Amino acid sequence: MAHTSDRQAPNTLGLILVAAAAGAVAGMLFAPKRGTEMREDLKGRVGDLKSKAQTKVDDTKTAVGEGADAARTKAHDVADKARSTVTKTADSAKDNADKLADATKEASDQAADEAKRRSKRA
Repeated sequence: MAHTSDRQAPNTLGLILVAAAAGAVAGMLFAPKRGTEMREDLKGRVGDLKSKAQTKVDDTKTAVGEGADAARTKAHDVADKARSTVTKTADSAKDNADKLADATKEASDQAADEAKRRSKRA
């Protein structure tokens, strides 16, 4: 069976509804009924088709709304995860910078102490 994309589905549904309506109208026009009966039948079938079409529209709106909600939720989740990762990385970088600063100060103090000892010996 051929696979239709999401964009083709509404066009296909529209074609099916138009074909069904055209078939219904043609069948009624060739049926031996009085004008009043034919108009009532047409009115009823058009009402049925309109109701079915509205149901499809409502179902599509619901599906699109649910899809949009799911996408919005996923986007928020991704943003939260990214924010958390950035925060953890920044905290880690700050901790490493603090450790490096402490080590540099300690090395500097040791070098200064060593320089003082050497200058006293000389």
